[in-house]
Amino acid sequence: SALPPIPISTEELQRLPKDVRLHHWPTSTGGISGRNLIDAMIKDAPQRLKPGGSILTVHADFLDCESTLKKIANVGLKGMILGSLVPKKLKDTKLTTTRRMAIEKLGYKFTLDSAGDEQFLVAVFFGQKLEKFDIIGI
Repeated sequence: SALPPIPISTEELQRLPKDVRLHHWPTSTGGISGRNLIDAMIKDAPQRLKPGGSILTVHADFLDCESTLKKIANVGLKGMILGSLVPKKLKDTKLTTTRRMAIEKLGYKFTLDSAGDEQFLVAVFFGQKLEKFDIIGI
């Protein structure tokens, strides 16, 4: 099974068996930045989508929501965040908790919710390949 696209530290990566490391690093981890899969999906989307086709992806705000929106626009897709960012408690997400140090190395600071629990936010991103007439304004 694939790992979610969140950062993996070089120390954590080195602890994996070599065959697992060689397979998972390029195919199923987020890499040091956490963005490997997200950026690859966005980059490939225009070639894989028919006009009017769309992509959806979900990721935490520690992976830089603004960067995702910019990358969607840079490949020629119309992009947006669907709905509101949803708060998630850090203590309820084991994988995020175990990768906390790699996330904090990105400069991210977990915030506190009203109960005093550390949290992060999750967003759903939408990108759509424009129809030909959308591009020329007809």
